[in-house]
Amino acid sequence: MTTSSRETEPTYPRDVTVEFLYLDRDACERCRKTEAAVEAALSTVRPALALTNSRVVLDHRHVDSAATARAVDLAVSPTVRVDGRDVQPDIETADCGCGGATTIPCRVWRYRGRTHDAAPPGLFADAVLRAAYGRVPSESTVNADRREVPADAYFADGDLDAREGKPDHEPDRADHDRCC
Repeated sequence: MTTSSRETEPTYPRDVTVEFLYLDRDACERCRKTEAAVEAALSTVRPALALTNSRVVLDHRHVDSAATARAVDLAVSPTVRVDGRDVQPDIETADCGCGGATTIPCRVWRYRGRTHDAAPPGLFADAVLRAAYGRVPSESTVNADRREVPADAYFADGDLDAREGKPDHEPDRADHDRCC
């Protein structure tokens, strides 16, 4: 038998984990629509995964503080990760109006060359199926670095660094330039 340089086949059955991280489903239409798109995509792909005795595990995570945002590495809301990888590592934002008078940078989605305020279900279905059947983007296209969480843009907690203590290493521009 000859060995090929192709990726090894995934083992079945397996679980694909989908995380939906959001700030506010009540006030933010983009968060609500993204959640609906995730659920629509999963309801479509679950039967296909069941054929291989695989399944999708969906984890809804309400991010209600800067500390939680840092703990889960939330760089933008809403965020959807499949097996720990952001389905759209290149982040674009725009104010969606959910913050009232305060500008909140909410995620803008790109899929098949188009920009969407509401995340298209196909984006999530593609990501889940790629993860389930072994076709994930290479490391060079996945944002593996830890992003600085723009907590001040989301939370009016005052001076978070003074209250919570600063991390051991603050990323600076030189760190970003070396890795990105």
